[in-house]
Amino acid sequence: EEPNPALLKEKLLENPYIMIKISGIGFKTVDSLALKLKPEIRESKYRTYSFINYYLRHIGETEGHTWVSKSELENAVRDNIHECMSCYKELIEQQNLKDNNNSFLHICKNRVGLESYFTTEKNIFDILLHLESFQNDWKVDVESGILESEKEQGFLFSDEQKEIIRRAVKSNVVLISGYAGTGKTTISRALLKIYKNYSISCCALSAKAAQRITEATGYPASTIHRLLGSNGTSFVHDYNNPLASDVVLIDECS
Repeated sequence: EEPNPALLKEKLLENPYIMIKISGIGFKTVDSLALKLKPEIRESKYRTYSFINYYLRHIGETEGHTWVSKSELENAVRDNIHECMSCYKELIEQQNLKDNNNSFLHICKNRVGLESYFTTEKNIFDILLHLESFQNDWKVDVESGILESEKEQGFLFSDEQKEIIRRAVKSNVVLISGYAGTGKTTISRALLKIYKNYSISCCALSAKAAQRITEATGYPASTIHRLLGSNGTSFVHDYNNPLASDVVLIDECS
């Protein structure tokens, strides 16, 4: 990012927290180095920004949460960089300004998250709305699919499950959620039976979850990365080059 060693040294001495961009180095390691390089940075906007950015990314990557409550973030700042509480409050106040073009946080009522996470979620939501907007002209026999699935599994669907299956077929995008044991896999199996005359792709985040789809439905499944043709840095299939499949089942989507 910076080929000029002299300029890099200057940047490091001004804000040692740019080291957090180096893959594999976490905030605590960088913080320790930063305080040795520049002790006066202990109470600074650089340290505050770096910690908040690290904390929200860590929560997102390890727990899957794209936002936390304001009180949760404030407690994290107090517990880890308590010297920066006044900097934190000043930063939050600046981020709340509507005309702030340099905002890296998205703040909505009591929720705080990274602006980049919010933008990604919004883009995904817009794509799902776009997919849902197309005319639905599936030529399927819903009741036969339900009967065939019941025969295979050896038990009948409840009236509620049947209604969910019938409603699902009317939409292009369907989200099926529920606690363990509520019948998500059973409903998915029935939907695949209904769409059996169309091309189907099944996938999940992990290989173990993909194997579970195959065992539960009889349809071959892969990881999301393999299905999209990941080469480590990009995907063969993306928004501009979509999958040729008519139906895609994604397990553990959240």
